[in-house]
Amino acid sequence: MFSTGGDGFAAAFHRAGDAVDAAQRAQAKLAATETQPSLLRVRMAVHTGEAQERDGDYFGPAVNRAARLMAAGHGGQILVSLATEELLGGQHREALVDLGERRLRDLSLPERVYQLGRTAFPPLRTVDASPGNLPLQVTSFVGREREVTELADLVRRERLVTLTGAGGVGKTRLALQVAAELAPEIAGGAWLVELGPLADPDVVGQVILSTLGVRQREAMTVTESLVEYLAARGA
Repeated sequence: MFSTGGDGFAAAFHRAGDAVDAAQRAQAKLAATETQPSLLRVRMAVHTGEAQERDGDYFGPAVNRAARLMAAGHGGQILVSLATEELLGGQHREALVDLGERRLRDLSLPERVYQLGRTAFPPLRTVDASPGNLPLQVTSFVGREREVTELADLVRRERLVTLTGAGGVGKTRLALQVAAELAPEIAGGAWLVELGPLADPDVVGQVILSTLGVRQREAMTVTESLVEYLAARGA
């Protein structure tokens, strides 16, 4: 074990098979000792890759990918990346269920995801599991975890949150990251509406409707059509 955070931790193994075995045994023990199933449900993920060791800790893209993979799962579920699946054989590989390629938060390329075991779980909490049009980011987002957490909490509490600051400081990138983090929690998903190029405020409503793929209702104004559509989705 090399890292802890909140109620979770990360561990490194010499072999992919050992990591999968450990996850499987841990889930079995947790299931056997549960007295209240709703209180002790642990999600796990296994990814294989190179990392940089420094003072007993590990850093690098492989660690970030493992964390993002775990965040997509549900309590009691074990997720395995393609890099790990390719190193497994025999009994381990037979126990895997292919969940397809999925877009994990903050990763530029999709990841092929497998589940260990055939227990049924809800859909993965991935970016592509939610409606929306958020662009796929081609760079990792690191070093601003506190800002992401604080802004996400604000968005959960308030109906309108505005980011201000000098040009080029990363407001749009931060907003997109928070939107991707929150998308799985929002029934209607997260949408990006580009208003920067507009010079006429009267077309803002029409641009929003167009982005959402909604047609203006007959005998309704653009604003009325937009309000009706959003209200029907609890927005």
